[in-house]
Amino acid sequence: MKKSDELTEGKSSIAAVNDKDTDEDDNTSKQPSNDDKKPAAASPPPLTSSSKSTTTNHNNNIDNDGNESHDTFGFHINDEPRRGGVKSDVDHGLECGISAITTPHGIMEAMQNANRRALDYDRERGEAPPAVQTRRPSIESIPGAHRVYPSNREPSPERGGEGSTANDTEQVQPTMNAHSQHLEQSDQVVAEAYTVEEPPSPPVATVIDTCFGIERKRLLIIASVGLGVISIVLGCVFGIIVVPSRNNRQQEELTCGPLCGHGTTKLPNPNKKVLGATCESWDTNSTNLVIVSDDATSCADRYTAAAYGCACPGIEIPSDSCGMLCSSSDSSSDTSSLPDPDRVVKDIHNQELSCKDWQLKSHFETDSQECVNYNAVGALCGCTGNEMHPDSCDGICANGQDFLHSPGHSIWNTACESWDMYSRYLPSWYNNDKNETCEEYYSDVAYGCACPVLSDIEPECGTLCQQRRTCGPICEGGESEIPDPDLIVRRETCQAWELHSRLEVHEMVCPFYNMTGAQCGCKNKPVSDACGPLCGGESLPNPQKEVYGQTCESWDYMTTYLGPSYGKSEQNPIIKSCEEHFSAISYACGCSDIEPSSDEGGCGTLCGAIPLPDPTKIVNARTCQDLELLSLFETDSKQCTRYEIFGALCGCPSADVYEEDCFKLEHLQNKTYHFGAGGSIYSVSFGDGGYFAQLQSNGDLFMIGLFNGFDDDIATYGGGAPCGLHGPRSGSVAIVEDDFIESPEIKFVIEPSICVYQAELKVPKFCQDVDESKADDEDLIWQR
Repeated sequence: MKKSDELTEGKSSIAAVNDKDTDEDDNTSKQPSNDDKKPAAASPPPLTSSSKSTTTNHNNNIDNDGNESHDTFGFHINDEPRRGGVKSDVDHGLECGISAITTPHGIMEAMQNANRRALDYDRERGEAPPAVQTRRPSIESIPGAHRVYPSNREPSPERGGEGSTANDTEQVQPTMNAHSQHLEQSDQVVAEAYTVEEPPSPPVATVIDTCFGIERKRLLIIASVGLGVISIVLGCVFGIIVVPSRNNRQQEELTCGPLCGHGTTKLPNPNKKVLGATCESWDTNSTNLVIVSDDATSCADRYTAAAYGCACPGIEIPSDSCGMLCSSSDSSSDTSSLPDPDRVVKDIHNQELSCKDWQLKSHFETDSQECVNYNAVGALCGCTGNEMHPDSCDGICANGQDFLHSPGHSIWNTACESWDMYSRYLPSWYNNDKNETCEEYYSDVAYGCACPVLSDIEPECGTLCQQRRTCGPICEGGESEIPDPDLIVRRETCQAWELHSRLEVHEMVCPFYNMTGAQCGCKNKPVSDACGPLCGGESLPNPQKEVYGQTCESWDYMTTYLGPSYGKSEQNPIIKSCEEHFSAISYACGCSDIEPSSDEGGCGTLCGAIPLPDPTKIVNARTCQDLELLSLFETDSKQCTRYEIFGALCGCPSADVYEEDCFKLEHLQNKTYHFGAGGSIYSVSFGDGGYFAQLQSNGDLFMIGLFNGFDDDIATYGGGAPCGLHGPRSGSVAIVEDDFIESPEIKFVIEPSICVYQAELKVPKFCQDVDESKADDEDLIWQR
């Protein structure tokens, strides 16, 4: 059989060999060689093992049927993608798979082997194509080495091996595959061997996975980045955080699960209130709240009592719990033994619950040292059978004395009565890690509840103080020692101010104690929005002058250390603005460049151009000089009428002077008289349109009644403003003769019963020569 018949379709660029070349090759192989040591070229084997071969025109890549179905490398489109073929986008559409052009390494290696076999065939014919000669590797001869045969085949005599007749001058340069070299027997000694330098490998294309026409790896990166961006946007705008499912599983492991146990989907009574919250809220917290890893509180400690109270099945009361609040009660009963199950009480830790909830907690409390707390709570709930602890302090006051304040007076939002119960039913060691004595432990409470006998104020903040106080020490930074505890500041010692700061419960007032600490010599700092020194940094002209009940020096500390944030309240702030609050004070203290502004509607001085007769006289709970200062800086012109009344009460001369020698009732007609009591001003007038009214310090006006006439020497008023369940307000004014009075004057106003007012009007001596029988009836009508 001719060697040309063994050639089949090859996936390389070598041209087809014709039959003529094959005949010449046969003739050449029959001639004897002068040098039989040179290896002869071998004929190339078939390149494919398929029994069905297709004759291919390598110039046009056309199949038998005339279709162009081969790619650049000569692969058919029906070949498997991962075996070196081309699969068009039409075949796989937009599915995820292999990219269109693939050239696996195995196919390129097959092409290299085909080239080598063709070279062997050409050498057998004694000629080599120029294209192949240009790619021949260099051959180096190494003496004394074992002979190496290329292409994993030993040469035969007919192929130019041992005994071959090939020409000695012809240089045979075989190409060898390092993976297919074969050595002869180790005892065979030859003169030389061939060392072959492999030609550079052809470029190898990469297999690329695609999805929707995009490289799979790139698509995954785009999707990951997109998900991250969406998570950030949702988190910033809507507060939504996209958490991977793995984190969700971790969160489930860190929560206690449903209140009634895993697998339950419904609560017996979701709206039932237990331990201060609904069962639905307890279930939500149990299911969703993450437990901190270093929290020693177990799920049972957190939720078992609530689950029992919510009627979750399968929960039993521990046998070693504290049991019932009332010691004489049957432990098997529920709340029937409590005198008032719905009564709300606090324990010494300031926790507030109903008595039935306290009993529920007691049922599941297994710490024996905590049982004394539930015994004390039971006493507050009215359990008369509970016994006082033998190690108790026996009351907050020394020697068992009673405190002087009312039982409901509050210290740290707890009534004095409750504090006294704690001290009698709790042992002295309970909640007392510092081992303080009873006197030390309840020292601040004893002062607040006004015990008859008190020891010196403890300089250090004790256990209860540290647990309950709202404001810090008056010396900033927790300084334990006040520079001068006995120094008098704002009519109190500095040590007393420290006690007041301990008992304060309103956080917005805390800056005030920081200010008093500065007055006591502490190195405190002003708040950030402080108004600054009263006179803008200038020294005070008269530091000890009193304005509005305080010295100018005290006002200077207030402006320096306080600002609008002090006592801040939307409805009634203490300091609306620095200028509005302190301008009048700066003016009264003599600070320069401070003057009342007439443009703002000030009401002027009380007595006009005349000085006040008595600046220190008290009217409406203020001195007349303070009232005049308010009048000067008043910005509401509607209030000027009030200051006219204040002027009259302060003794300012009146244009209406009483010049009668004796008093007659007719002298009261169309006259108005005023009286200041506490924070209110009372006005009384007689005759047509007469009235009895109360003007409060906040500007509210209450009509006590309209003038009805006289009943003997008593003027009556009725039909006043409504007073709730007590009906309309009413009042009366008694006319009382006084020989030492020069003009009519109201001496007092009282409220003997709710919304019923009585006043007394002192008048000069009545006139005795009036013949009432001859008087004009019309003149006396207004009196009736």
